[in-house]
Amino acid sequence: MRKIQLMVILGLLLSLTTKAQDKQTARGEKDTNSQVDHQHDFDWEIGDWRVHLRRLLHPLTGSNDWVQFDGTAHVRKVWNGRGNLLELELGGPSGRIEA
Repeated sequence: MRKIQLMVILGLLLSLTTKAQDKQTARGEKDTNSQVDHQHDFDWEIGDWRVHLRRLLHPLTGSNDWVQFDGTAHVRKVWNGRGNLLELELGGPSGRIEA
């Protein structure tokens, strides 16, 4: 289920990027002057990372109980560098998360 949510988020981000690139002028022509290539804006994220994650155990209930996880994140380029893919593996006393 979490993989599906992640794929939906990535799809939405990709569609927003495409719409931003297709900006048109008032006369209906494409505005090529304002288009900026943001393809490498998140290249700093590429690589392997140690991760510490805190998650609210019962969100939206007024609870203040947190669970903590430690693990690794591996980020790599996909779609010829047009996107990044995050693989997350975390573990803690309350269980394991893979996304």
